[in-house]
Amino acid sequence: MKFLVVGHGCREHAIAKRLRKEGNEVLSFQTKFNIGLENICTSNIISHRYNSKKIVQAAKDNDIDIIVVGNEKAIFDGLTDLAERHHINCYAPNFSVSRLESDKSFAKKFVSILLPPLKIPSIQVSNRYEAYRF
Repeated sequence: MKFLVVGHGCREHAIAKRLRKEGNEVLSFQTKFNIGLENICTSNIISHRYNSKKIVQAAKDNDIDIIVVGNEKAIFDGLTDLAERHHINCYAPNFSVSRLESDKSFAKKFVSILLPPLKIPSIQVSNRYEAYRF
């Protein structure tokens, strides 16, 4: 199988290393150079940011079977949803689920509906005075 690993850190290095060990072809999509990924992957795509459209296009251009996302920025940009629309498997949560991590206010509202006893008192503030009063 052919995998595209998205990210530039140790987590992505470990994922790519394991995929190669299992006999897969691995490419990377990174925003920062990682020598470990450079040595493991058959190809490394460097971009200035984790843009979902560019990642999906790279996957299509390289006949990728599965995109494995390590970097959250790509997930928060809606990569999984876009990949699915292009019939590319993507191992990452979709955009609506990623809101639990990317949007703390949404996560707190979600918890207060699902499990009200777990909700801790909190408010959103826009200045120090409001925070101090709370």
